[in-house]
Amino acid sequence: MRYYHNEYYGLNGEHFNPENPAFGGVYVLTTIVGILLFILLSPK
Repeated sequence: MRYYHNEYYGLNGEHFNPENPAFGGVYVLTTIVGILLFILLSPK
């Protein structure tokens, strides 16, 4: 993953989109107290 002009891109040049299986298909959120929440996305 690369950060360029305030945006994230994959190594293939696509904009970062966690729904894209190439990026893992998961959202990871961290609460203010440090609890990690993993939201798994199902394939469409």
